[in-house]
Amino acid sequence: MRLSVIIPVHNVCKTLRECVDSVRMQGYSDMEVILVDDGSTDDSGRLCDIIASTWAQVSVIHKKNGGLSDARNAGLDKARGEYVTFIDSDDMMGKDTIVTLMDIIDRHPDYDMLEYPICRHYGTNHQQICSFGENEFTDIKEYWNKTKGFSHTYAWNKFYKRELFDEIRFPKGFVFEDAWTIPRILEKCSVVATCEKGLYLYTDNPKGITAKASGADLEMLLDAHLTTMDKPWANGNDEFYMHVVNIQMDVFEMTGKPPKLKTRRIWDFKNLNIKLSIKAIILNLLGIRLLCKTNKYLHKVMDTRS
Repeated sequence: MRLSVIIPVHNVCKTLRECVDSVRMQGYSDMEVILVDDGSTDDSGRLCDIIASTWAQVSVIHKKNGGLSDARNAGLDKARGEYVTFIDSDDMMGKDTIVTLMDIIDRHPDYDMLEYPICRHYGTNHQQICSFGENEFTDIKEYWNKTKGFSHTYAWNKFYKRELFDEIRFPKGFVFEDAWTIPRILEKCSVVATCEKGLYLYTDNPKGITAKASGADLEMLLDAHLTTMDKPWANGNDEFYMHVVNIQMDVFEMTGKPPKLKTRRIWDFKNLNIKLSIKAIILNLLGIRLLCKTNKYLHKVMDTRS
């Protein structure tokens, strides 16, 4: 079997059918679809069984609720495909994505990971295509820097050789688990490719992790990036550092905890937008702690005026 598609499911009756239908309409036969019912309390589990009864390529895992990481891991444990990909059950795949990407993989069996474009805010007036160009990378650092990999450490929108996960699983009990896992996967890759074909349809979920993240949740994301920042291939990138600065400021504002990120002078402004450039100047003058305090104070003043 060439491909395993893993779909974690938890209380998504309203979106599950549309998600699965987007996979079914791909018209790719040499695959299995694994629905992992992660202790749903609505009718999602029953709907999984109904879908499986009408489509032979679907299998269902019913398990006690353990979170997104645990559900993905359960799917990985059962997966039989040479390649694996993930879809969140409130998202969809664009037409012909699987056929097109598997054709690329068939022609390039050396690709360990293939990343494809994202349609952000799908179904709204603010849809935005995020693409990473047509590239082949044999150097992780080049991938990380050229595509700004730190800004799209998503488990979905990627096809992986399943063997990459032989000794890697998503960390159970963590939010923003992708930011912990994808850098570890990258370190096992000999060739990473990006393409401008296919499309992952990402829908905004007001009840999702990103929308309702707490200070503690964001601190987990910060810790993941700080761990990655210590790696030789990720260190020294000013854009990545300023990306982490933004997260550190949010964590400080929400928790009041002293910054974990160490101050580093920014010398290269050419890839920074105006907002980041201003923050970098303040950072250079005052350091990370005073930057965080300034940011928190300005937000407080703005909230008072509004």
